[in-house]
Formats: sequence, C-alpha cells, structure tokens
Amino acid sequence: MIAVSLFWSLTGCSVIDRSSDVSEVEFFLVRADELLREVWSNQRRAEWVNDAYRSEDTIALENRAKSELFRVGRELGVEASNLLDSDLPKLSQRRLELLRSSFSTSSHLEPVKQQEFVALQRQLEEFYRNRTFCLEGAVDCLDSAGIKEAFRDSQNTDKLIELWREWRRELPSLRNTFERYVELTNEAAIELGYRNANEASVSFSGMPVENFESGREHLWEQVRPLYESLHCLVRGDLGQEFGTAAVPPKEEIPAHLLSDISNGSSISLHRAFLSLNDESEENLIRSLQREEINSLGVVSLGQEFFNSLGFESLEPEFWSQSIFMSPVDEEDYCAVRAWNVDLTSDLRLKVCARITGENFVDVYRSLSEIYYHRAKRGQDALFRMGADQDLLVALGGAITLSLTPRHLMELGLLEDVDLENAHIAFLVSQALDTIGRTPFGLVVDKWKTQVFSGATPAALYNKSWWDLRRRYEGIRPASPRSDTDFDSGSIRDVLTDQLNTPNLFIDVLKFQTHKTLCQIAGFEGPLSECSIYRSSKAGIRLMEMMAIEAGAPRHRLLSFLSGGRRLDAAALLEYFQPLRVWLDAKNEGRTCGW
Repeated sequence: MIAVSLFWSLTGCSVIDRSSDVSEVEFFLVRADELLREVWSNQRRAEWVNDAYRSEDTIALENRAKSELFRVGRELGVEASNLLDSDLPKLSQRRLELLRSSFSTSSHLEPVKQQEFVALQRQLEEFYRNRTFCLEGAVDCLDSAGIKEAFRDSQNTDKLIELWREWRRELPSLRNTFERYVELTNEAAIELGYRNANEASVSFSGMPVENFESGREHLWEQVRPLYESLHCLVRGDLGQEFGTAAVPPKEEIPAHLLSDISNGSSISLHRAFLSLNDESEENLIRSLQREEINSLGVVSLGQEFFNSLGFESLEPEFWSQSIFMSPVDEEDYCAVRAWNVDLTSDLRLKVCARITGENFVDVYRSLSEIYYHRAKRGQDALFRMGADQDLLVALGGAITLSLTPRHLMELGLLEDVDLENAHIAFLVSQALDTIGRTPFGLVVDKWKTQVFSGATPAALYNKSWWDLRRRYEGIRPASPRSDTDFDSGSIRDVLTDQLNTPNLFIDVLKFQTHKTLCQIAGFEGPLSECSIYRSSKAGIRLMEMMAIEAGAPRHRLLSFLSGGRRLDAAALLEYFQPLRVWLDAKNEGRTCGW
C-alpha cells in the first residue's frame, strides 16, 4: 500500500530497505515501535522535568512534547486503522488495534475540530479553577478549598445540605459544553472504525464490549455483599450520630452526610473508618522518625524487600537520577511516582521528603513498577505503553499486601500495638482502597458508557447519574434533583478522560496474584496475614510474572498469575474473610442493604 511509504515520508523518517519476506504490515509495526520509543521518551523527559521543577517554562515544554506524541499517535492510528485485516496474524491485529486506540480519541480529530475540542477542555478547566461560593448571609465568599473545609467541619445537617447544594448550583451551565465534548469524541472514534467512544475505550482492554460488561458485572456481584457490610457500618454510625430520621436504617445514605462534598469516593472517606487507620499510621510515622528513616531510607527498605526475594539491587544511575525530596512546595506535586524515561535503562523515582503512611506503601508499589520496567527492557513499546498497564498495577498492588502489621513489627516499625487490632485496621485500609471505592468506579464507567453509546440522552443525564449511584453505592442526593441539574459535574474529571476510576479487574487480579505468590512461598494461615518477604521461590515467580512477554494473550496471562483462565473474586473474598467476621459482629442487629 502507498499509504505506508507516504506516512513515513510525511513524518520525515527515512524508509529502510525491506527484504522480500517482510510483510508491509510488519514493516509498519517495526517502524511505529521505533518512532513511538523516540517521541514517548521525549514526552516522559519533559514530564519528569515538569513534575520535579514545575514552572511556566516546564509546563510549556511538557505540553509541546505531549502535542507531538499525540500528533504522531494520530497519524499512526489512522494508518493502523487502514491496515487492519482479519486475515493478519492475531498478534499483528492486536498491535494495530492498540495503535488506533492507545492515544486520546480526540487526537484523531481533524485540526479544526481538535482545536474546538481543546477549547472545550479549557472551558471546563477555567470553570473549576475559578469557582467561588457565596452563601446566603455570609460576609465573605469561599473558594473551593474553603467550602470543602467548611463541609468537613460542619455537624449541622441544614448547613451541610446548603453547602452540598451550593457546590452544585452552577453545574448545569456545563451541560452544553459536555454534550459537544461527547459529540466530538464519538466522531473521532467513528473515524477510526468504532461505533462510538465507549467501544474505542473498551477495545483497549482486548475484550469485546459485551464480554467486558458481563465480566465486570459478574465480579461486582461477587464483591457486593462485602461492600454492603461496609456500607451498613457507615450507615449505622451515621444513624447514631444524626438520628434514624435523617438516616433511615434500610435506605440509601444521604450524600451530604459523607465527608466529601463532591461525593467522589463512595464511603471511603467516612471518619468511622479513618479513625481506625490513624493509630497505626501514627505509630509507623513515629517509628520512622525515631529511627531517623527519611524518604531515601524508606526506598532502601523497599529495595531490601525485593533483595530478600532474590532481585538484584538497582543500578547506581537509579539512585543518582532519582529525587528523594520535592523541589516544589506545592503538595499537589508531592506524590510518589516511578518513571521509565526511555523504555530501556533510564529508571527513576520521585519521593517527597515528608513520609506518610500512604507514601510509605506507595514507595513499595512504585519500586515494583521500577523492577517491572527493568524486566521488560527491549520488549514491544506499544504494549508497554498501554495494554500491559493493568498487569503492572496489579503486581504493584500485590506487593503492598505483604506489608502486614506483623511484617512491619519484624522490621521494628510498629511497636506497642495490639496485633489483632492492627490487623483489622490494615484490612480496613485495604478494603477502603478497593471495595470502598469500587462502586464509584462502576457508576462513572457505566454512566459514561450510557452517555457515549447514546443510550442516555442529555435530558436524562442527571436521572441516570443518581439511578446508578443509588443502585451501586447506596447513596441518595441530599435534596430533590431535577433533569436540569448536572450533578455528574460535581467531580471535575468525570467529564473528561482524566479520571482514573477504580478498576475492579485490576483489584481482583491483585488478590489472585497475592494468593498465588503466598502458595508458592509455602505460607500457611489466613491469606491476609501472608507476607512473601524473604521467599526466594515467590521471588522467582514474581520475576517471571514481570518478564512475561508484553501483549501475551489474556488467558495465558491469567493462567500464569492465578492458575486459572478467568478472573474470579474468590481470592479477594478469602483475603477479607477476617474483616467480614468483624463487620458482621459490628452490624449485628442491623438490616444491611437498601
């Protein structure tokens, strides 16, 4: 096809000689891999500099590199769509499919409409950035941080309802902007051969839309009873605090009584749970301070964990290029992050100077990502940039499950604690990170599926939003809502592609992987108490998991990680069985569900 040669001439890449036994498609894929490595590495370097030394200049550099990556991605996606053929080998089909779906769908719009799309995104950003809230009778207006703080601190139900409604008062003005955003996103997906943007998004998972939906629903039905127990405890606690007239024992929880004014985290931020975690976290932080273990010391602890499994120590370049404090004062840019800059040997970590319990866990999670990328050196760039991200996240999550209270006590990082209580707090923390957030992720995914597929017209946006929140989360609005409201906009990133919603598939795979590693380590006892620390056998299997070829068929990947050919929540439920017993005791005499 002329298109392939034309593509390379337009992008300024020289055409290499092709031997007669190399197919046109394979030639295109090889050159696409080379080009992607180059532009992706440039973008990652710019992103690293901006994340570490944020300024107007670094923001501009990152945006320029990102634009180039999207430009190349758009051209590659169009060519991949033209070359797709059912007669091609399965691996080639999969790589072409990923090329046309890996980048933001909007990057495939024609230039004029892409500019319009960017303008729509700017409108949304400006709306959220400049919000002010002027309550009736108040002397001064509040900004977003101020109204969130007022919401968290208030115990007056009338005041909470007022704040909740004020947060949402101006959101209907966004609906026309979002409608146009949906039209353009769908238009770009159709250009690439999909029915709509939802089908393009799901294709990235490698599953047909129908299988994706039914598989997710099956997993949710397995874990739903555990979520209902967590929900039951929160509702009972709120009923004791505010009275059963405000919180009826068999109904949904009123949204204004949860700790997050945007209601973007289901029940995870409720103080009934947070108080359990505070004691263990404070004990851990005191121990780190007493032992004078700073951010560099925590990373060293993490490396020692992997060394105990048989992994080789990280190269000197990793330590010299990583950042173990934040050059920027803004807390938003102080998260622990792992970086694979060039898809080969340039591996880095950024860890802020201030270590919290969450950051401590994130260091281990991020180190798992570093070791994962080291194991994948030289493998297919396309799969590593996108499709294999689920495996990367699942393996990192599985590692954190080994940071049990008993393991921390053996390291001298937890002292003078009741091990049983510490274990329950640990399980609550894990449950909130998975089960507590899962329903919100389902709501967002299902709502956007209905919107982008056309099943939910604009006039029913709000009704669909609250129908889903009632069904999956057991949450109802604080006050009556109408079809003119636009409450899905209360969480900014729900309206864009930027929100990383909780992924039930990844969570289930994380626990299946943990169980497999614990069995190989020869652990005997409750799964939630297992740590694979110092197990060379588990380490060998973990190395094999990390090194499995990028883009391996889904059934082979599942079989290798969990011993089965399908995702199943049995390991997750086994892990949380002690917590389920504890919740049942707490909820005795209550009717759970809604």
